[in-house]
Amino acid sequence: MGELHRKRGEFAEALACLAAARSRYAEVHDEAGIAETLHYAGSVAGQQGDYAQASALYRQSLDIRRRLGDKPRIASLFSNLGIIAWFSGDFVEARVYYESALSIRREVGDRWATANSLNNLGLVLRDLGEVAEARAWLEQALAISREIGDRWSVANTLSSLGDVALTQGDLAAARAFLLESLAIGRELNDRTGLAFLLEYFGVLAAKQAQPELAFRLAGAAAALRETIDAPLSPSEQARLDHNLEVNCPEWSAENRKVFIDEGRRLALEDAIILAVGSQDPATP
Repeated sequence: MGELHRKRGEFAEALACLAAARSRYAEVHDEAGIAETLHYAGSVAGQQGDYAQASALYRQSLDIRRRLGDKPRIASLFSNLGIIAWFSGDFVEARVYYESALSIRREVGDRWATANSLNNLGLVLRDLGEVAEARAWLEQALAISREIGDRWSVANTLSSLGDVALTQGDLAAARAFLLESLAIGRELNDRTGLAFLLEYFGVLAAKQAQPELAFRLAGAAAALRETIDAPLSPSEQARLDHNLEVNCPEWSAENRKVFIDEGRRLALEDAIILAVGSQDPATP
């Protein structure tokens, strides 16, 4: 239940469930259970921007998993430590962690986790400038996630593919990826995922010469992130700001703020309707 709450961006509820679980696991001396709660709590801390706490919790869990010889969970923790390195802007270290995780996951035959690692590798390769390779990894991840029927992973990878397609300037493909991801995200009420999608739709609008829409969507995403206490990492925020500025160079900070503030006042559903309904997929 704690992990479900985390995936829905309900972090207070997630932490309450995980604390209760960890207490009961401790009562019965279940080390594997304690490690699991530490792992999930680390993911909550990471999504809330507390990277030092996330890393500390992951490493506590990793110590237990190594003692137990649990290869799948060791791989998962390598993956999460890679995410923290990625959030912190250390893309080279993130790649090392991701590749270590992928190697173990392939060894043990965990297809769901392999798809997760392929998704993570795709994103870090994008940040390292290897964009075509990034898209190829992500397409492999999507194929596996579709085959095993994990809709959250499908939505997550579609979102990543939309981002990479935006980087490539393939706007029609980006829109298709983002729309499918959005449909699943709304169904699952994944508010963290929806925040990313509003940002990606904002970048799409900027690339389609719709700056007012771009900044409104960026404002709506920022408000949602504040509501769920899930800020962008510094590297992600810098990337979003750069994408908006490069594609809207004539807009002053004052003009941007007007429309960002308008976006902040939008209800989430209104922001989603604005993102989907105001963009022409045929626009070059």
